[in-house]
Amino acid sequence: MAESLVPMGPAGPDQTAVLAGLLSEAFFPDPLWLALLPDEEERRRALPLFFSHLLRIGFRHGEPRTAGNPPQGFALWLPPGRGFVTFAMDMGAGGLGLLLRIRPAVLARAMAMQAGINRAHRRLLPGPHVVLALLAVEPRARGRGLARSLLQDGLARGGREKPPVYLETQNRANIPFYERFGFKLIDTLPYGGDSGIITYFMAKDGEGNHR
Repeated sequence: MAESLVPMGPAGPDQTAVLAGLLSEAFFPDPLWLALLPDEEERRRALPLFFSHLLRIGFRHGEPRTAGNPPQGFALWLPPGRGFVTFAMDMGAGGLGLLLRIRPAVLARAMAMQAGINRAHRRLLPGPHVVLALLAVEPRARGRGLARSLLQDGLARGGREKPPVYLETQNRANIPFYERFGFKLIDTLPYGGDSGIITYFMAKDGEGNHR
């Protein structure tokens, strides 16, 4: 299907509720969230809380971009030095409130998984790099090239010095899409146990990248 021409632009905090809904719908069947929140009712309630929190961090420290008006797609880019969420960033975005609203067992599992991913991330890309933290299109708008447009938009932005770009996904089906834009699979990390979750780490070298 031919790509639709849609407006692209920055996102702001006033769009938190809309974007959290978009992300929750887009990631509802994602392998990561299916494993962390197998109960559909709990997943439906918890995902907007997780994504609202991540969006607040992104608005403060990253470059959020939308496709469509109202938004039908979303990408969050984190510049060099901002690819890891610190305790201060977490608390500054209302992390305490998240702790009080999500079941402790779910939070503990998510935090343990993220700690392992962060260790691998630091090992794989110790130097300056951009992080593509989120890329999502609402299910009803898929097939129109919005994910491609958001990715190209981010990769094309910035000045001459463009460090590598990094991303991670738990959905193996995403790998061929990113490979078409020059990303390479650089490592994998099984979570362990019977979850079946594998994190796929991908990176694109610095030539022609986001910044």
